[in-house]
Amino acid sequence: MSIDDLRSRDIAIVGAGPAGLAVARLLQVQGIPARVLERDAGRDARRQGGSLDLAENAGILALDRMGLLSEFERLSRPAGQATRYLDHNGTVLIDEDAASSVEAEGARPEIDRASLRDMLLDALPHDAVEWGRAVRTITPTGADRYRIETSDHTIVEADLVIGCDGHSSKARPLVTQETATYAGATFVGGDVTHPEPGGLLDRLTGTGTMFALGHAKVIMAQRHGDGSIRVYYAFTSDTAPARDEDMAASQVEVADRLDTTFSDFSPDMRSFFGQIDRDFGWWPLYGVPAEQRWNEHHRLTLVGDAAHIMPPFTGQGVNMALLDAVELVNALTSDQYPTIDAAIRAYESTMLRRMRTAIEETQQAQAVFLSPRGPEQLLDALGEQGRREIS
Repeated sequence: MSIDDLRSRDIAIVGAGPAGLAVARLLQVQGIPARVLERDAGRDARRQGGSLDLAENAGILALDRMGLLSEFERLSRPAGQATRYLDHNGTVLIDEDAASSVEAEGARPEIDRASLRDMLLDALPHDAVEWGRAVRTITPTGADRYRIETSDHTIVEADLVIGCDGHSSKARPLVTQETATYAGATFVGGDVTHPEPGGLLDRLTGTGTMFALGHAKVIMAQRHGDGSIRVYYAFTSDTAPARDEDMAASQVEVADRLDTTFSDFSPDMRSFFGQIDRDFGWWPLYGVPAEQRWNEHHRLTLVGDAAHIMPPFTGQGVNMALLDAVELVNALTSDQYPTIDAAIRAYESTMLRRMRTAIEETQQAQAVFLSPRGPEQLLDALGEQGRREIS
């Protein structure tokens, strides 16, 4: 299979998150056009959430291949790698500045999710993403082609479909009968647009991220590039909350629920509820098994969360998605594989093997962060070196 052959194919990418946009950009670099079908009405249809840390051998590698490394360096925040771990009373147990984090984990500079998405969108032709086209069905047709029907009744014919549309991907049932299941934990998040300078939340978050652990719950705060702070509340539950009902609750109602759920945290730590000045968002966490069983399929594959969604406790989600994009496009454009299906099989074999370890690590990290022992299990895992309280 040659690049010229791939250029003559109709390629459809489902989803314009980081994974889908990365695939589109990497194909574009090779002169290969693709249609990106996205359910959002436009790039500003909804908020994009918190901050992401990109690893050198995954997310940053992908941006380098896309020709976007210098733009990433302009937008990213190396100081965002600073991390503090607290107990439920707000006592700082471990305080790692950015340099210490780099020494321990390697460079993982932070970038706002919205900034990353905008950077990827700006690198594509203005008409590459077809907005407002939620995919309803993907149906195999003759000659290894697919018929895609969207919410606005558009019909797209494709020789190759790349599903990048999250854990409820319309492409996933064509690959496997294994569905993503609730991971036993939920995040509720909101933004403090203008944190009080020198206030407790401002001081504890610093330039990076703060985690307060206790009683199988976590309060996490992340600094954004504009100085605002995204606060997440994570807790365990046997069943996924009724998301639509919860999202309809008022700010006051959600804050009251959180105050009850986190009643065993100190009043100072609970005071953050009342500082959130944008609507709360509910985020039930989903995951797939570390060992996945995929069926035989043709000219269709999955990238990112569609392939291997997992909770965010190790920060590997976006990094693995961007690495998926690199490995898939490398395989598709290599002269090593005679057909599209051969290239896809090679990509999937490597990706699924790589993701076994990543998913297992994430499952272990969730158990640590949401341990009934509070921060003690985390301290056992990290060691107690470098503990120091903020005066």
